[in-house]
Amino acid sequence: MNFKRIRITESIFAVLFIGLAILTWAFPGRALESLAVFYGAAALLSGLVDLLLYLWTRQKSPWFAVGTLLPATISVIAGILLVSWPQAAAKALAIVFAIGFIAHSIAKLSGLSALRRYVHRPAYYLSLIMNLSGLGLGIVLLFSPYLSALLLNTFIGLALLALGLSSLRLALENWLEPGPF
Repeated sequence: MNFKRIRITESIFAVLFIGLAILTWAFPGRALESLAVFYGAAALLSGLVDLLLYLWTRQKSPWFAVGTLLPATISVIAGILLVSWPQAAAKALAIVFAIGFIAHSIAKLSGLSALRRYVHRPAYYLSLIMNLSGLGLGIVLLFSPYLSALLLNTFIGLALLALGLSSLRLALENWLEPGPF
């Protein structure tokens, strides 16, 4: 195993992720559009690979091939749409983010009665307040796509920063630790 290569790779990833986090916060509108294009390219590539898999397996296993054709077609169409209209895709991401916030809060609220039997009252009421607040925030985000996009952009930036700091920690750990060169 080449430890020098691992150290350099982790250092590059650290700089890349921290730089992307800074760019995400500096250019919030472009960040979501870039994310939409990235997801579109990934969906398009995945769909094309699945279509090739369909062509390869249609004679050998018709049932598997039929199960591959529909998701592959949907991936290709979604990829083309995301790459073609990144502004609309960024708005859709913001709306999906808000819907996800609402769905998560409703799911947690629905399981709250079972939680009440197993935890003390302060924990139950804290969970109730947090999930009702999450539901309210989700509704506000649903009707304010701009605020939703900003919040989503902040979360993406924080995730990229966490990835960058994690890679930086691994790179420094490997740089400071003597290894076979």
